[in-house]
Amino acid sequence: LAVDATLPHLLVDECQDINAVQRKLMAKWSERGESLFAIGDPDQSIYGFRGASAGCFDQLRESFPDLAVMSLARNCRSTPEILDFARQVIGRNPGGRGTLVPARPSGCGIRAGAAPDSASEGAWIAQEIMNMVGGMDMHETRSDRPARAFSDIAVLCRTRRRLEDMELALRRADIPCEIAGGEDLLADPDVRDALAALRALVHPDSALYAARPPRAPGWEAALEGMRACGDAAPEAMVRAWMRLSGVSTPGLERLAAAAAPHRDAAEFLQALLLGEEGDVHRLAGRKTASGAVRLMTLHAAKGLEFPAVFLAGLEDGAFPLRRKGEIENPEEERRLFFVGVTRAQDELILTCGGRPSAFFREAPASGRFEIRAKIRAEQTSFL
Repeated sequence: LAVDATLPHLLVDECQDINAVQRKLMAKWSERGESLFAIGDPDQSIYGFRGASAGCFDQLRESFPDLAVMSLARNCRSTPEILDFARQVIGRNPGGRGTLVPARPSGCGIRAGAAPDSASEGAWIAQEIMNMVGGMDMHETRSDRPARAFSDIAVLCRTRRRLEDMELALRRADIPCEIAGGEDLLADPDVRDALAALRALVHPDSALYAARPPRAPGWEAALEGMRACGDAAPEAMVRAWMRLSGVSTPGLERLAAAAAPHRDAAEFLQALLLGEEGDVHRLAGRKTASGAVRLMTLHAAKGLEFPAVFLAGLEDGAFPLRRKGEIENPEEERRLFFVGVTRAQDELILTCGGRPSAFFREAPASGRFEIRAKIRAEQTSFL
């Protein structure tokens, strides 16, 4: 589509996720058109590292003074208890809407369990999931809650690393689960080679790079060719790798597409590590098992909904995430928390495995409880 194209009618979805360049394109394409229709929620702007801004609609009003704004406050997804908590969460941000009107009847309250460590947290979540589906400890199952299917349940975490802790705990309890999105793509050997090359360029003195296993012939030559690209954008570096290595696959094309919004390779690698790169999840094209608990980062969960949600890993320093001792963007971290809370339809359980974070402490006092330490001995069968 040409930059100077005239579009009679322009519809922009997820407007809160667009960056400055995309805003300019939107303005250019609509300047001679008849109408512009933009949909979005500033309280769900969670891609600041890509240049997105929660002030997107304020900027639209400046560009289009005659803009008419329609606020859709009625919420048909979540119970009043969940929405009341969500309003309190986002209301702590400057300009946070806090205007969510429930369309559903009252449900159960928010629960928040604090464990002494991540292992105890994971073990408790696994046991609670089994209670929900009626698989164990039936006498502990609450009669006022419907039995769940595994696919009704999601465990959400701020980072991919914490998801791996949760996956281990659930698999130990023989609970079917999967980390949603991206894993097939990131397990692709060609994609892993390209990412290894990016890591080698970003961290040339890394001990992991020095200890890397021998690569295929031509790997070093391709790496040198990428190094000659200098500070090129990560998409260009991935495509340079494809050209220099002679390997071009659908997986590498998806990786290049996911890298496109990022300014440099270091930022892209960090986003992959933390699970922030939502495009990898969407572009991986993975089919999810229908009978499994969904494990996903909060960025990957955006736009989805589940009857029961565990929002796990709410430890101090982990969520809100602290990098180099500081919370880089506290308002965006809070919007991400809001996104997590509003994924829940009927039941929301917050958990932490260590010192509770400020987010955990915002849970209603009436729903807070302690999770006892649990040491699970591995059982070995000799039969």
